[in-house]
Amino acid sequence: MSVEIITSEVVTAQFPTLKVATAWESRIQLVKDKVAKTLTDTEFELFLYLAKTYHLDPLLREIWAVKYPNEPAQIYAGRDGFLKVAHLSGQFDGMQTVLLLETGGKVIEADISFKGAVLLGAKCTVWRKDMNNPVSASVALPEYNTGRANWKTMPDTMIRKVAEAHALRRAFSIHGLYMPEEMEKNAPQPETPSPTDAKPVEPTTLIPEPQPVQSQKPKKSSLTQDDTLFDELPDSLKTKITEELDALLDHIAEVTGRQPSEEGFLAKYGVHHRCEMTYKQLRRYWSDLRLLATHLNAS
Repeated sequence: MSVEIITSEVVTAQFPTLKVATAWESRIQLVKDKVAKTLTDTEFELFLYLAKTYHLDPLLREIWAVKYPNEPAQIYAGRDGFLKVAHLSGQFDGMQTVLLLETGGKVIEADISFKGAVLLGAKCTVWRKDMNNPVSASVALPEYNTGRANWKTMPDTMIRKVAEAHALRRAFSIHGLYMPEEMEKNAPQPETPSPTDAKPVEPTTLIPEPQPVQSQKPKKSSLTQDDTLFDELPDSLKTKITEELDALLDHIAEVTGRQPSEEGFLAKYGVHHRCEMTYKQLRRYWSDLRLLATHLNAS
């Protein structure tokens, strides 16, 4: 297998607004293959510009891009990416995030929600060493809650992250970057065909039905394989899942003539990478990909 050496001269020739300065910037082709494969040259140049401007490493998933069908690429950063920008400024002096709850007809601030209270949103306050007054941002839960994946199981954590992203962007003048949690409610979704169009697609086999995970104390544990994250599954099962999903993505690429953006598919489940998915989510993802593949075969 030949390996293309990406030098600073090559990068400068392709993207003249950039200069190679960090480890990831000397591996531009790897960056494009891993986190920006389907971007146009213009979109990729913007992606590199934002990564360099805010000192975010694409290979560490501090910044990434998602390309939806017939839509411009969306460039994302995580909450920790915004925190990195804040720390690198040298002016970050701490932040505090509270939940906004309704109880007894009143709106209160609290560190955690409690029984009987209605979660309304969250508020984050950021302090800078060079400013007399803090920067605050409040966000409302209904504007971001998709009711799926992590929003369904841990809405407190998700709305906190959104509030922190808002406040950090304001405090440190971060432009052009958002978290997927802020956008996914209104983001376009990969098309899912009707089951009536489905025809068998080969070669592929069904990912095994979930089996209960054997606990050392089974009587005190209700954990099932459905709840298990990808990285915690047995190696043999992880290998099978990876082979199945990669085969379906390759099949879709062969039929459509272009490599699909897995980030675009995963956004539907509120995650950025397979390793963040539970076994139940992985099976649903496999089912959606298989349905899309059979639809493409029929068209």
